[in-house]
Amino acid sequence: TYTDTTDTTTDTDTSDAAIAPQGVKWFRAPHAKYTTLMEEGLTQLHMYNVMCDTYAVDPIVEDGNWIGETLARQAQEGSIVLIHMPERGFREYCLVALERLLQIMCIERGFQIVTVSELQRISKQEQQQ
Repeated sequence: TYTDTTDTTTDTDTSDAAIAPQGVKWFRAPHAKYTTLMEEGLTQLHMYNVMCDTYAVDPIVEDGNWIGETLARQAQEGSIVLIHMPERGFREYCLVALERLLQIMCIERGFQIVTVSELQRISKQEQQQ
């Protein structure tokens, strides 16, 4: 999340490097609640807020196969899919969901999976043509 650097009374390091590590340019507003303060901070840090159009609802639904199949039905060319990172002992069903999603998208539908940075590069390239 974004830290407000306008408060000069704090002793913590509020330099741009402390807030956004070098090379990081993407931010996802928690719960898709993007505020003016976030926008100002991201602009200052030369970062972008990225939103998804395909969401896993994995904090609520814990059926990995259902999540993967639902995401695959919703996703289309250019979609940004959001699924939470699985961890040992926490959201392990997200790994099942991710495997199912990739099986459907890559093997069955022939999609190529790319990062948000690559999606942005492709978009800019297409706009120049």
